[in-house]
Amino acid sequence: IRYRQRMAHFMRVRFWKRKQQAIAYKGGKCSICGYSKCPDALIFHHRDPKEKEFDWNRAKRLSWEKTIKELDKCDILCCRCHVELHHKNNGDVE
Repeated sequence: IRYRQRMAHFMRVRFWKRKQQAIAYKGGKCSICGYSKCPDALIFHHRDPKEKEFDWNRAKRLSWEKTIKELDKCDILCCRCHVELHHKNNGDVE
């Protein structure tokens, strides 16, 4: 059990550091409104879903070079702007 707990902790720390690194790479703030307060509220949004090879949950496990290739297809958005963007793209907003 101790090994599993240590590994789980290691992976949480590694993923957190990778997300911080990715946020910094993308400019550190929402590309629409500039929000930067809470990293957990920032989302990597694919500009063209057809170009998406994998999502963040997989990207955070891969090499930094592979992650960068995927991040280059994304904008960083806060959760509010991300929801509004999808709402708008679905034709629900005038």
